[in-house]
Amino acid sequence: MRFANKHLLAVLIEVGINFERAFEIHYAEKKNGLVPYWEHWIKEITNLGKSQVARLRQISRLLTSYPKFKQLSVPFTEIFERRHFIQHMLQNENIAKERK
Repeated sequence: MRFANKHLLAVLIEVGINFERAFEIHYAEKKNGLVPYWEHWIKEITNLGKSQVARLRQISRLLTSYPKFKQLSVPFTEIFERRHFIQHMLQNENIAKERK
């Protein structure tokens, strides 16, 4: 996930959103005993590791409400490394309003 281009961050945020939806579905089906553990399921379906998917989900939860982030040409790893700073920045209402 070290690639950087104009649209990649937007795509990865959307992928994270889809993993969030998949997790909700998986959780509901897991309660009924219909699917294996989340890590096995994502490995089987996507060939990604649990931590990679967790990063995508975490960043998508953080940035989904701020669509202008999708326009950035910043590597995903940079966003992930600075996620705590970004979260703190977005919690400040004045700054968050400028970013929407």
